[in-house]
Amino acid sequence: LVGMINAVNHSDGLDGLAGGESLMSLTGILYLTSQASSFESMVLIVAMMGGLFGFLRFNSHPARVFMGDGGSQFLGFSLGVFAVLLVQRDNPALSPALPLLLLGLPIADILVVFWMRARSGGNWFKATKNHIHHRLLELGFHHYESVAIIYTVQATLVFTAVAQPYEADIGLVAVYMGVCITLFGVLTWAESTGWRAHVAGDLGSIARLVMRARKSAQVEVLLGRIVSVAVSVFMLAGAAGIGAVPADLAIMAGILGLLLLIRLVLGFRVWFLLLRLLVFVSIALVVYLVSTYSQDWASAFTPLSYVFYGILGLALIVAIRVMDQNKFKVTPLDYLVVLIALALALVPERSLQVSGLVGLAFHAIMLFYGAELAMRQMRSRWNYFTGSILVSLGVIAVRGMLG
Repeated sequence: LVGMINAVNHSDGLDGLAGGESLMSLTGILYLTSQASSFESMVLIVAMMGGLFGFLRFNSHPARVFMGDGGSQFLGFSLGVFAVLLVQRDNPALSPALPLLLLGLPIADILVVFWMRARSGGNWFKATKNHIHHRLLELGFHHYESVAIIYTVQATLVFTAVAQPYEADIGLVAVYMGVCITLFGVLTWAESTGWRAHVAGDLGSIARLVMRARKSAQVEVLLGRIVSVAVSVFMLAGAAGIGAVPADLAIMAGILGLLLLIRLVLGFRVWFLLLRLLVFVSIALVVYLVSTYSQDWASAFTPLSYVFYGILGLALIVAIRVMDQNKFKVTPLDYLVVLIALALALVPERSLQVSGLVGLAFHAIMLFYGAELAMRQMRSRWNYFTGSILVSLGVIAVRGMLG
């Protein structure tokens, strides 16, 4: 526990880094905990993940809110506790080496840092700039690139733990050591050869592509329409595929539809946050109903849902990157959400049903991003996007009342 407290604390060197790594670890632990049906741990982990999601939106580069030592040490302590509970209490059948992969890169980073300090004859506990994120920045990577690289390595370790939870200890340790040795070996080679990712003042290949795309207004409009249509189709198809609707949810849908209609009639003079709240709650309601009360014929279209979310995710990534930052600001958190969504998509369907709450939450998050982008591009309050939400809410309300 003391080791994890210090490992996460030391990893808090770039905006969004410690929180993002912790969020991925929590996601893996939550999935494995849900398979063991440990409700107590699941509630605590979900609560912490919710706090991290809200925090990271303002902690991603350039950060406006910082966690400080108290936040990073709390995350390290909590991760250590959840990892111990997972393999010692919730599911003792799991390999005791599994926390190495679940807790991931911060452990290897702090061990390598201590080794480098000892080798140079320095003080083990005196701050130095030889953490992974410092070394990536020194190699010329931009801030967001450094964070994305670390996120990717951390995601690889966590997903391996989720995919092979009952593997022999020696196998898990070998995978962990292999990933870490490869990472630090590449870093050492790049430093020794003088390799640089970008020359001074270079925006980077991704940034150059984004700048070129932003010059074309048609690209932004096209991508915005793809996302808006995708969310609209989901709302209409979801309402059509729902079977019996409980009376309380039908009443909720009716109230949401009425409030949304009033908001649209009053126009933009009313607070925009109210429109966002109504749209987000409506999407969450439809996602829940689709996952819980779908008709039998709708299950035949389940394979298409993977294609749908794949197209939506790809369109969101590109659209958010090329949009004017004043309309929708992209951060490493967006990349983190995509990583988690992709990991969930790769989890076997039968296992995913056990942790259906996790899958449901990330489906809703992707649709939330799509709705946010669609609302930011609205030129008129009356359009197919708002119309689809009104129609879907009306269908749900009527079905519940008639059923």
